[in-house]
Amino acid sequence: AVRYVDQGAVAWTKERQCVSCHTNGTYLQMRPALTPLLGKPQKEIRDFFVAELKQMRAKPLSELKGGIRPTQVAYVAAGLAEWDAHVTGQLSDATRSALDLMFKVQSENGAWGNTRCWPPFESSDYQAATVAAMAIATAPGYYQALSPAHSEQVKRLRQYFSDTPPAHDY
Repeated sequence: AVRYVDQGAVAWTKERQCVSCHTNGTYLQMRPALTPLLGKPQKEIRDFFVAELKQMRAKPLSELKGGIRPTQVAYVAAGLAEWDAHVTGQLSDATRSALDLMFKVQSENGAWGNTRCWPPFESSDYQAATVAAMAIATAPGYYQALSPAHSEQVKRLRQYFSDTPPAHDY
C-alpha cells in the first residue's frame, strides 16, 4: 500500500507538474506522520514543493489569490510543515517562507479563497482553511513564535471557523 501511495504521488508530480490536494498535496500533508512506521516519504515530492514555493513567491500576490492558488499555497505550507515535524524535527527556512506566503494570501474573512470544486478536490474555502490551520499548528515552533500580525490573522481564522459551517462532510 505504501509503495502504491508513494509511486502515485511521484507519478502525479512528474506528469502534472502541479500541487493538487487530492494527490501530492494530501500525500505530503499525511505521509510524513508515518515515517516512524514506514520510513521517510519521497524526498522528490518535498523537493518539488520547495521548487513550487520558489515559483509562487515570484508571482504577484493578486495571481496567488485567484482560482485554486490559495489552496495550493496552503498545501505547500502544510506539506513542508509535516515534513519538518515528522522527518527533520525542526522548522526549515522553506517551511517558514511557505507559511509566511500562506498568510499573505489569506482572505479578509479569515479563510483562504478558492474556486468552488467538488470533493475531494479543492472544494471550498473551509477546506482550504483547515489545511492552513493544520500547517500553522504542525510547523515546529512556528505557532509559538507568531508575529503580532500573524496572531491577528490566526484570530480571523478562528473566527471564520466559529462563524462558518463546513460546506460538506469532506
